[in-house]
Amino acid sequence: MYLPSTAFKNFVTEEMVYNHSADDFAKVVGGLDNYMLHPTVQLAASEGLKAPVRPIALYWDGVAYTKNDSFWGFYVTDILTTQKFLSFLIRTNLSSSIQS
Repeated sequence: MYLPSTAFKNFVTEEMVYNHSADDFAKVVGGLDNYMLHPTVQLAASEGLKAPVRPIALYWDGVAYTKNDSFWGFYVTDILTTQKFLSFLIRTNLSSSIQS
C-alpha cells in the first residue's frame, strides 16, 4: 500500500502548492460542488491558512488481465497538478464473481 499522504509528501513540492494563481485555483474548484462550504475549507479559512486546501479525487478502476483474473486499482489524484498516484491493487477472480 502506498499511502496518499506519502505520495503527496514525496511528489508534490512546495512550488506546486504555492505557484497557483487565484484564477487557476478558481477554475479548478469552481467546478467542484460545495468546495467553499466544506468544513475543512472553512476551518482553514478561519485559521488564516495561506495555501488553499487542495482538492483530491479518489478513483477505483477494474482491469481484466486474463480470461479469469482481474484487479481493482485505487488511485488518488491531486486535482490542481493532475498528478495521479496508485495507492493499492486488489486482485480479484472474474470466474468466481461471474458465478455468484
